[in-house]
Parts: sequence; structure tokens; C-alpha cells
Amino acid sequence: MWGKGQCCTQTTIIGVLAQRFLERTNVAGPSTVRRQIIWLSFDRGFPRPVNLSGRAVAWPESKVAAWLAQRSHQVA
Repeated sequence: MWGKGQCCTQTTIIGVLAQRFLERTNVAGPSTVRRQIIWLSFDRGFPRPVNLSGRAVAWPESKVAAWLAQRSHQVA
């Protein structure tokens, strides 16, 4: 996370630990079609998932919320 010679502050660590993540089923629901829509939406600015472990990925809740808010302003 931090390069050689860089230090992190307690605030930075707390911010990273406090971030909430959404699993795929929370982002798109259980449907396979919705899963495909997520992957196709990367070209439209949908946030990419973060690797949590070997096969587990999740989306930062704040980035998903920001993307949804931006789209709602574009539609209106």
C-alpha cells in the first residue's frame, strides 16, 4: 500500500479499515444477467472491484454510491 520510505498515519489506517465493501450479490443481485451487466458497465465508468483474497472481490460502497449518484444526475 505504501512505497519504500513512506509512512502511514493513524488516520489513513483507520480510513482504510473503516471502508465498507459490497459483494457482487449486493451490487447486482443473484442473476447471471446482472453479473454480465456489471462487467460490461466498466466501460461506462462503473468502479472496478477490489481483490480481497484469492477469488473474492468486492466493490467499495462509496464508489458504487458515487457512480449511482452521477448516473441519476445524467438521466434527470
